[in-house]
Amino acid sequence: MSNRTLAITVCLAVLAAALAWVTTPERRASAARAADEPETFTLGFDVASVSAVLVESGGFTAVLSRYPHWLVQLPGENGGAITWPAEPDAARSLLRDLAAVRFEPRETPDAAGRVLTRIHVDVLDVPDGRTITIEVLGPPLAGRVPVRIATPDGSRYADAPVNQLRPLSIEDIASLVSPYPLAPDGVVSTVYIMAIGPDGQLSTDLRLQRQAGLWALSDSEARLDPAAIGALIDRLRSIRMAQVEVPVRDDILDPRYVIIVRASLPRAAGEPEIPASGTLTIGSQVNIDGDVRAKVVSTVNGGQYGCFFTLDAKTFPALPTTPDTLLDKVPLPWPASEAATIAVERGGKAASVRRTIEGWVARDHPADTLAIRTLLAALGSPQAVRLHADSDVAPTERLTLGPIGMGDQVTLAVTRDGSSVIVSDGAADWTIDDKDGSIGRSLDALAP
Repeated sequence: MSNRTLAITVCLAVLAAALAWVTTPERRASAARAADEPETFTLGFDVASVSAVLVESGGFTAVLSRYPHWLVQLPGENGGAITWPAEPDAARSLLRDLAAVRFEPRETPDAAGRVLTRIHVDVLDVPDGRTITIEVLGPPLAGRVPVRIATPDGSRYADAPVNQLRPLSIEDIASLVSPYPLAPDGVVSTVYIMAIGPDGQLSTDLRLQRQAGLWALSDSEARLDPAAIGALIDRLRSIRMAQVEVPVRDDILDPRYVIIVRASLPRAAGEPEIPASGTLTIGSQVNIDGDVRAKVVSTVNGGQYGCFFTLDAKTFPALPTTPDTLLDKVPLPWPASEAATIAVERGGKAASVRRTIEGWVARDHPADTLAIRTLLAALGSPQAVRLHADSDVAPTERLTLGPIGMGDQVTLAVTRDGSSVIVSDGAADWTIDDKDGSIGRSLDALAP
């Protein structure tokens, strides 16, 4: 071996030895630190196998259960309990978070004390099921909380990160409730809105019912606007709980509003309809922000649920106090372009016009087309409307309009009122602006 080769070999050997000397102690130190670190563990359950979670805290018990669907049971102030559907996504999220918590074992607790909170997790991953119990043994310290975990195989003490361990209170269970008290999934068939004045008397009594697919007032034949009814139902469905009351107080709710919604839930082919209803009672103000206390009672296929909560007055939707905003704003029940005949009665006499292939005619001569178009444009457009009110003023004209085909005729009483013309079908009154006098001139042109 040459001197040069020998020198290179020696240098490589020295370099390898130096590298080993530098790195080996670090690996040993890392291994030593890993050995010193406590081994963490989880509760060892699968979210899909959890049937219930029960929380005992402050002398009260709250329950999240999965069957027959996600439900929350909340305690009463002096005993008893109420049950309300849980938000499925929120319930599953809580269980995923609980399953992911990593506990750090410890030999014994710092000090023996009373259990602050007890959490029971019922799991159906073995034939007879099993229960995992987490007992919180003290307040949080340095971001961790001491616990004792008991399973059918034994118990052990550990620390848990307090910002990850949920549920730690009955309020955590209450936060899982479905927040919309009036949100049936099916077809709404009935809406009642009642307002109670300070004297205990009804100041609003609005009752809407769907009959043969059409909405109607229970005490009037006035036509309703389907879009307005749909918007009202959407507003009722949007009512959202601000904060769930837990434990539930025993004092009686002093009602200011009562809202009832009834619906038929979706069903399989050939099966009977599933009835559902919700009654929302809104009470008086509970704080300086204007929030109000409320309760809801819901019945679904014979099962009854309830919940007490507050409503945020700032986000509560406007509700109608009279049916006027729900009435059909168009006097004609069919498109004005489908009008085929118009008859005008005035002073005991009548005149009529009809549509032909050549146009509108009055007996054997052409009719005043401009007058007809002006009148139909007004009757076929949205106008200010209200429920019919009896008046001592006799109508000046009576219009009878018939559509093309087999549709029903419409008879409207016409009253002149200064710069307005009021038309009425006996159930609703529409006020048409006639400041330019065009409607009055059109009536005069068609009258006998």
